[in-house]
Parts: sequence; structure tokens; C-alpha cells
Amino acid sequence: MAAATLPIVMNIALAALFAMSYVAIAVLHPTQRAAAWFAASYFVGMLTPIGMLGLSYTTLVRPYGTMVFFGFAGGLLLMVPGLAVFYRQRIPWRVIAAITAVTFAAGYA
Repeated sequence: MAAATLPIVMNIALAALFAMSYVAIAVLHPTQRAAAWFAASYFVGMLTPIGMLGLSYTTLVRPYGTMVFFGFAGGLLLMVPGLAVFYRQRIPWRVIAAITAVTFAAGYA
């Protein structure tokens, strides 16, 4: 899968750029709390293409496959509080906890 290396590396770089952009917004404008959640989401989501890159160059399927699954799920789950803060809604912690529990059960099944 060496041909897919460049797009995967570009995906990692793009996620890093988004994450660092949101970090800059969070640092420069502390009242924008959603930016910190978005940055965390992109940092965790960056584990998915890193895991894909690891899958393509090693035979360690279990750890990198787990990294891909939980990186994607974690990035999506961290986006929920960020969107709730952005839209000035209460963060649905119970729903997030339930989805996290189901995600861990599915990931380790």
C-alpha cells in the first residue's frame, strides 16, 4: 500500500493544521471554549491516519487496527461537547458516556 502513503501523510498534516489552528484560537481567545474541544477532536482523530500508515507498513494488525477504530470514534466523540459549547447547549454527558461504553464494547469484542 505504498501508493497510498502520500494521501495518508497529507491527511495527517491537514488534521495537524486544523488542530493547531484551533489551539491558536483557544489560546488567543480564551472565551471561545469550543475551539479547545475542536482541537482535541482533531488531535485524537489524527490517530486514525497514523494507524492506517502503521497498518500499511507493519504486520501489527491488532494494535494499529485498534488505533484506527478508537482514533476515529474518539475524534467524533470529542466533537460532541465542542458543538454543544459552540451552540450554547448543555453538554450531553450521559449520551457521550453511553456511546463511549458501546464503542469500547464494540472495539474489544
